[in-house]
Amino acid sequence: RRSVPPLLSRLSEVKSGRVDYLGVSFGVTEKLFEFWSKLDFQPVYVRLSANDLTGEHTCVMLRVPESDKENSAWLSSYHEDFVRRFANLLG
Repeated sequence: RRSVPPLLSRLSEVKSGRVDYLGVSFGVTEKLFEFWSKLDFQPVYVRLSANDLTGEHTCVMLRVPESDKENSAWLSSYHEDFVRRFANLLG
């Protein structure tokens, strides 16, 4: 009978992969938006309709890791597109 490898490994034994971006999604409030903005996260999406339970609009914010700042042009493009579309919605 062959030995079956374990399904789980110790985190200290696993080599980490490359991280392209960090993301967060939350029901947007002024305080939460300010908190994530201070950590260099940029908004890329806000849901137009509010959550039925909380009344908050979902916001998605992204950030490029410090080790990959030179490859962050794609995030700037997404953020600029978001700002343009959001401003158009506001009139």
